[in-house]
Amino acid sequence: MTDRDALLAAICAQPDEDTPRLMYADWLDEHGSADDRLRARFIRVQIEMTRLEEQHPKWRKLYSEERKLLNDLTRRNVLSVDHLQKRIVGGVDYQRGFLASITVYAKRFLAEADNFLAIDPIQTVRFAKLTAKQGSVPPATLFRSEQLARLRALDLTSAGLGAEGLGHIADSAHLAGLRSLVLTENPLTAEGLSRLVDSPNLPALASLDLNCCAALGDMAASALATRPGFRRVRKLNLFRTRCTLAGARAVAESPHSIGLEYFNAGEPAFNYLPTGSPTVSTEDEAIARAVADSPHLANLTELDLSWKQIGLDGLRMLGYSPHLKKLLRLRLRYCRLAARAFKLAAEAPNFRGLYLLELGVARDNYSGVRKPDPDEEALREALPDAAIRVE
Repeated sequence: MTDRDALLAAICAQPDEDTPRLMYADWLDEHGSADDRLRARFIRVQIEMTRLEEQHPKWRKLYSEERKLLNDLTRRNVLSVDHLQKRIVGGVDYQRGFLASITVYAKRFLAEADNFLAIDPIQTVRFAKLTAKQGSVPPATLFRSEQLARLRALDLTSAGLGAEGLGHIADSAHLAGLRSLVLTENPLTAEGLSRLVDSPNLPALASLDLNCCAALGDMAASALATRPGFRRVRKLNLFRTRCTLAGARAVAESPHSIGLEYFNAGEPAFNYLPTGSPTVSTEDEAIARAVADSPHLANLTELDLSWKQIGLDGLRMLGYSPHLKKLLRLRLRYCRLAARAFKLAAEAPNFRGLYLLELGVARDNYSGVRKPDPDEEALREALPDAAIRVE
């Protein structure tokens, strides 16, 4: 085994650790080609990004470099995944400099997981067509697999998981290291979610993505918020679940929400156009109030209420809340706020430390053109560290 092979083996054996990756980058710099030195820089940039808050000014600068490096390395075929082409389905993703995420049929993963994990430090798997008759396996069999122990994230989009399927995950003896679970477009149940979040077999589970679980937002929020195990959840995504005031209140009023750092309760309206006069929804404004008034959401660093018509009063509540002082990213896309939102946001004390602010301000016509507003420039001057996007 060469030194290069030994270093790659160490990375795959310790996928959570940065040190073997940085040692490999050093080796590439000292012994490799020009392409290898680009790869070394790519490794260091992606690792450094994980150590910064997303959208921090330095993070944004590194992100621009990372995108260029990724394009260059892909064009030069340095990041080839030819060794996996007949085994994986769809795209791949790189994290901390190495292949980290793949989409694969469950049957193939169970048959070849040892090979997958020995060649690349893969930590995220999406199972393609888990409900298909071919290429898949029953959830009861899949979640008994010891090969899942090395994974940190599972994407189970459209897997048909109701109470029984979530129960198999909760009962798995091999998911103690699982940190993130994507349950997009599944027929979830309150029983299954309660069992999942309270499972002693999932001590590291910190991120739940329920995106597009249509009409299940209030049920999911209520089921999760009542469970003591919800305290360990750091990220909850209820985007496009039709989460209403009832669901938002369930989360905001629960003492078990104290660990939440990310909360998304956004919901795009059908055929919505952000044009015409500013609008306010009494219910959406009440959602903003519930979040702003909650001492249990004091650890939020990212809040997404996009498409919620919270109005200027809702924006003011968020900006002056005694609890939302840790906010770093605030997403209010397509909220059809009045132009006075610029001045209000510039003055709000809770927004002074933002690294990202997305504001949905009502546009003047269907072409999406807004009249220039002097307060928008004042807002950018008041929040010099923030990436400000007006939509």
